Amino acid sequence: MQQKYQIVSGTGTANNATPTVALIAAQGAGKVIRITAYIITVTTAATGGSGIVSFKDGTTTLMSWDANALMNSQVNLGEGIGYPISANSAFNLVAENAGGNQATVNGSCVGYVVQ
Repeated sequence: MQQKYQIVSGTGTANNATPTVALIAAQGAGKVIRITAYIITVTTAATGGSGIVSFKDGTTTLMSWDANALMNSQVNLGEGIGYPISANSAFNLVAENAGGNQATVNGSCVGYVVQ
């Protein structure tokens, strides 16, 4: 019997004014999001040094990149596999740690929900 999953996706921009953006909201108790692909692009570099951009499982950093220069990263983690996010946690895009202004970063992701 083939199992069907709910597909979820999100797009957002984190910056100095809004440093944390939920790309995919928590799906509820006992539900896990598995991220299958993402794209992240720094369109304006952080100022003052030490800037980073990251994807977070709630508040836990999953992947992070230097945001002191323009960059782009994209990954396809495989349909039907994906990277699991903790149950009832959001998948967040974050710009942080800059000595001056935070970077402006665009992020998009897709995944599915497992009960």
